[in-house]
Amino acid sequence: MPLYSYDPDEFEGLRSDHESYEAYRTREGGEPMPFPGGEYEVDAEGNHVRYEPASASFTPDDLDGHARVVYDELMVRGASEAVGSYDGGGDEIFTRLDRIAIGEAEWDREEARALLADTPAGDNPATYDRYWVHNRDYFERMERAERAGYGLDALAGALRAKLGVYGTGEFSVRGTFRADFQAGTVADVPQGP
Repeated sequence: MPLYSYDPDEFEGLRSDHESYEAYRTREGGEPMPFPGGEYEVDAEGNHVRYEPASASFTPDDLDGHARVVYDELMVRGASEAVGSYDGGGDEIFTRLDRIAIGEAEWDREEARALLADTPAGDNPATYDRYWVHNRDYFERMERAERAGYGLDALAGALRAKLGVYGTGEFSVRGTFRADFQAGTVADVPQGP
């Protein structure tokens, strides 16, 4: 899990607008979604924060669509690990691969996009993912490197999801993870508030 953070004033604002947090979460008949419990520290901005490290294993078969295409292309080129980061909250989360180790070199996101542009990773993502079929024309107008960037993001999101981080709720999340492609593991990089 990531570094969780929430502004207690904003959270209490939700409570004051509704009978209770539980009533707020169930107002449309859904099950209550508990706020991440546990002990929190208070950071310099007054936010309550808690770090929950996580790790998981993965296999290539856990990846699908564009994420799998990018993974396979990276492996062909000798990728050994990647470092990614994520941040979000509310109803969305953003994830990216920041660095990829290939042989003796280390590639940043832009270098990896260029490296993968003329491979199947630079093909239209709608070719690999049903999710993107409705955006086929949008992706056709992009440069191949930009489409490869979407694939890198898809891989980053798949690896982050293995850690159980989804980034939705009345809190924000941020974190960094390291994926070891040889061992098939992904783990949060420890950080503090």
